[in-house]
Amino acid sequence: MSGVGQAIDRWCAAIGKPAEGLGAARERLRSRDRDGAADAELRKELLDIARNALSLTDAMPRDEEVDRHLRELLASAGLTLIEPRIGEPVDEGLHKPGGRDPAPTQQERFLISKVERRGLRDGHVIMQKAEVRTYD
Repeated sequence: MSGVGQAIDRWCAAIGKPAEGLGAARERLRSRDRDGAADAELRKELLDIARNALSLTDAMPRDEEVDRHLRELLASAGLTLIEPRIGEPVDEGLHKPGGRDPAPTQQERFLISKVERRGLRDGHVIMQKAEVRTYD
């Protein structure tokens, strides 16, 4: 737990404020770790923390330092980001298509036009698909 707790602290420092909901989740995680809670319970708590941190980070303007600390937090929980790029084709195994935007050219039709929210994976298991917009 200490690695995850330290990663949460560094991420919170990078965003410049305590993250709502993460403090309580961190304490629950610390308590479960002390009490010897089942691995499944700890994994669920870690996934909840990761989803909250990702949601808060994606709602902010992009900042490389914040992203670096987010990746560190996710890695400490055994997770990695799914980071689609604008102009890439949609992969329905990794991406959840949402809205559509007018395509600037015919060649860009059906490609990713915007990343609304990045996704999460645990090894090869997709925990949360990235939400994307596509060109029409």
